[in-house]
Parts: sequence; structure tokens; C-alpha cells
Amino acid sequence: MTVKPGVVTMRQSLFAGDADTSKRRVIIFSCSGGGGHATATTAIKAYLGDVYDVVDVNIFSEVLGTCDPFRLISDGSFSGEDIYNFLIRQGAAWGGNMLCSMGCLLTQMQQRRLTTLIEEFLIRNKPDVLISVIPIVNGLIYTAAERLNIPFAIITTDLYTATFWYGIHQPSYKHFYFCVPCADELVVKEVAPAGIPESCIRYVGYPVRPAFLERSYVEELRSQLQLPQDKPIVMVMMGAAGSTATIGYARKLSHIDIPMHIIFCVGRNVALLQAIRDISFPDHITISLFSFTEQVGDLMRASDILITKSGSASVCEALYVGIPLLLDNTAPVLLWEQLNFDFIQQHGCGSVITSLHHLPIHMHRLLEDAEHLREIRTGMQCCQLPDPRHYIPLLVKEMISHADQGGLYSHAPS
Repeated sequence: MTVKPGVVTMRQSLFAGDADTSKRRVIIFSCSGGGGHATATTAIKAYLGDVYDVVDVNIFSEVLGTCDPFRLISDGSFSGEDIYNFLIRQGAAWGGNMLCSMGCLLTQMQQRRLTTLIEEFLIRNKPDVLISVIPIVNGLIYTAAERLNIPFAIITTDLYTATFWYGIHQPSYKHFYFCVPCADELVVKEVAPAGIPESCIRYVGYPVRPAFLERSYVEELRSQLQLPQDKPIVMVMMGAAGSTATIGYARKLSHIDIPMHIIFCVGRNVALLQAIRDISFPDHITISLFSFTEQVGDLMRASDILITKSGSASVCEALYVGIPLLLDNTAPVLLWEQLNFDFIQQHGCGSVITSLHHLPIHMHRLLEDAEHLREIRTGMQCCQLPDPRHYIPLLVKEMISHADQGGLYSHAPS
């Protein structure tokens, strides 16, 4: 395709200041609710490198923001995503589940208006391919993508996928792809009710950042991170938002008689740092404190045990690293995270804790029972997820080839 000087091409629009018109445009619809969607977006951008003009868009603020009831009643002071993140930090899973139900209802009530907003956004920004890593509104995105003949892929960021195919039933659009982390029976059966043809389903792995896919020597990592070499390391991480549940674990761990070093990752909830500093740990327990950090992959690979909430991002990161898991189930959890407990227990990749009173028992088994640890590591080895660095770029390449075959936004060379 020949472009005359000074002529704005189809791919130059809202993001024209940074656009490289020699590259094919990939738009990723993401959001800031929780940390998993943003992490997945960052990972996908890393896999695709500089081969494409990749643009990530927060669909709820940049496309559908005028329909957010929380923005309307607060005159833009806070959004539905802000409310969701606040509830998650407080451990109020009931509130997160309620917001999800509310989102589904609003999507149904405003279906035509929301679809129009998405369609208008796509017409302005002309992607070659479209990817979504978010739930709830994919039925609307699917409708807009099909009307405009844009190849569209949903890359799920949960093992439980019903919230991602919400609004999609027996899709017939031939350039639609539904991507799940693996072909495990527990995962696949959650897709079946949507009636998505097998030809549209791809098993691409979970989009974790490349740091979780690397291999390195534990001794070197511990030296670089200034962690002790002579005692087991336990990592406590309750999500990017930073749940207050971390405090309960810190207090309970401080009474365990096993020598250990504990890494506390509190995410964006920096108020937790001082609360943990105020806890009196005995001499045989040392600690490290981290707020939001890009070193999570290194910290996880340097640790022996990961205590974490049931979020799919943390669970799948641990599966790629191969670190035994202790999943927190001491309080109600989000609906779409329930499957993670079954997955971990069925594959023997760790344990589930239902009460902090049981923490000492779990820690003794995980740190001192060699046979139990061997069983977990065997389960980890048998539960290998596909490498997303390979399969997601292959998916995008396939989608680009479909874009070249013709249609409203075909950019094939003339």
C-alpha cells in the first residue's frame, strides 16, 4: 500500500501521535479492575515485541466511560473499577461478585448503546486485529467486530471462563477465537455451555509476563535479591491490590517455630507495610517487605512456598514457576476463582487453607514433610501449561492473515 506524504492512513486516529503506520495494528481491550487484566496485557505486548503497533485500551474508561453509573453519580471522581479494587483490598468478595452481576445486568439493559460506542471506537481507530482480556462485555465486542469484519480473539485470564463468553452463544463469525489456558477437562467443560465451535477454540497458555517463564539458579537469585541461603523462604502475596488478609497471615506466621524467611508482597496497598513492621517476629524468622514490584517473578522463583489468594494470575504464575501453593480460602472468594481450588487440588500442585488456625499444620507439611513436597513437585511437572510466548504470536499471525483476505479493514498491499 502506497502512502502519500501528509496523508493520514486508516490506522492513524486517536493514537496517531505514536502510531507506526508501517506496522499492523493490534488493539487489546483491558481494564484496571484487579491486577490480572493489566498484567496479561503487559505480557501479550511483550510477546508481540515491536512487530506490531500494539495499543492497550481500558475499555471501561476510554470507550464505555460515559455509561459507568459510578462515574455519573460521582461526577467522575471514581469509577466502577475503583469501587471493585477497594472491595478487593478489603477482602469483600461479596461486593466483587455483586458488581459482576450488576455489570451483566447493565450490559443487557444498554446493549445497543454500548455496542454502538464500541463500534464507533473501532471505526475511528481501525485495528487489524482485536484482542480482549476482560470479562462481561465480550458479547458486545463480538457483535461490533463481526459487523466490521475485524478478527477478534478473547484471551481468558481465568480458568473459569463463563464471565468471558457472557453474551456469546453458538458464535458463527469465522474470524472469532476463544483462547483458554489449557485443554484440561476442568477448564474445557466451563466453555461447553457457550456452544463455541471447536475450530474457534485455541489453547494458548496463560498470559504471564516473560519473567515467570525464565529459568535461573535459586542461589544466584537469592544472592541478587539479598535473601538468605540457609533457610526456607515463604512468599506471601495477596494480589496486586493488596488484601488486608496479609496481616492475618503475618501474625499467624510470627508464632510458627520453624526457621524461615518470609517475603511479604503487599501490592499497591502500601498501608500494609507499616502494619507488618509493627508485628514482633522471633529471631528465627526474618522478613522482607515489597510494595508493588516488577520483581515478582524473581521473588517467586527464589521462594520455596507461595501463600496467595485464589486469583488466576497468581495461580498460573506459580504453575509456570513450579512453586508449591497454599491457596487462601479462609473467607468468601470471587465466583470465578472457585475453580482454582479444584484445579490445584485435583492436580496436586499444593494445598488449600480454610482457616488460619490450620496454618501451622500446613507450614510443617510444606516445609518439613519431604514426601509431601515430592508429591507436589510431581504434580507441578505434570501440570505444564502451554507456552504463551509461542502460541499467542502464532494466533495473532493467523488473525492478520485473515485480515489480509479482505473485508472492511483489509490492509493487504495493493
